[in-house]
Amino acid sequence: MKSRYGKLAATFGALLLALACVPSSWAGCAPSLAGPTHSSWDVQPGHAMPFAATLIGNDRYREPSIVGFWHFKFFIGANEIDAGNQQWHSDGTEILNSGGRPPIIGDFCLGVWQQVGPRHYRLNHRGLGWNDTGTAFQETDVFLFDVYLRPDGNSYAGTFTLNVYDEKGAPMGSPVKGTVTASRITVNTLKPGPLM
Repeated sequence: MKSRYGKLAATFGALLLALACVPSSWAGCAPSLAGPTHSSWDVQPGHAMPFAATLIGNDRYREPSIVGFWHFKFFIGANEIDAGNQQWHSDGTEILNSGGRPPIIGDFCLGVWQQVGPRHYRLNHRGLGWNDTGTAFQETDVFLFDVYLRPDGNSYAGTFTLNVYDEKGAPMGSPVKGTVTASRITVNTLKPGPLM
């Protein structure tokens, strides 16, 4: 019995020694203990891809994404009805800060989105409206967006349909159709877009 344990211990010891002597095979597959540096994000031909790129695959890495921070404008016909800031999150959620609605009646809205084709997205966006004094709930605004991200990834455009429901969930009038445009806000964007 003791000789079996001795052989087993010797085998594991030899295996550990062999693994310790093998050169590292982590190159390009995991970050160093210090983590990737800013310069490692700039991939040069013939060099290993940075860690983040190896996780999501080459095709998706190169395709622009709608995820990010945007300045948007809504139009019905030629009339601009709202403008403000919007964020599309990688978990499929969205938040919008309206510049055209007073905060007292509700100026933040939330949504969920899904990519339905190459640079093609659909968003179900909900806003809650209150009366002019902010003391009584009045309506739910449901925007259904169908938008396309431009190939450079710096702007998108598309259409929306707005349905408005009262506090009991009954429709308030007919659906309204409009258009949306947006430009990406980056860490280098200094000038804010016009709000209305």
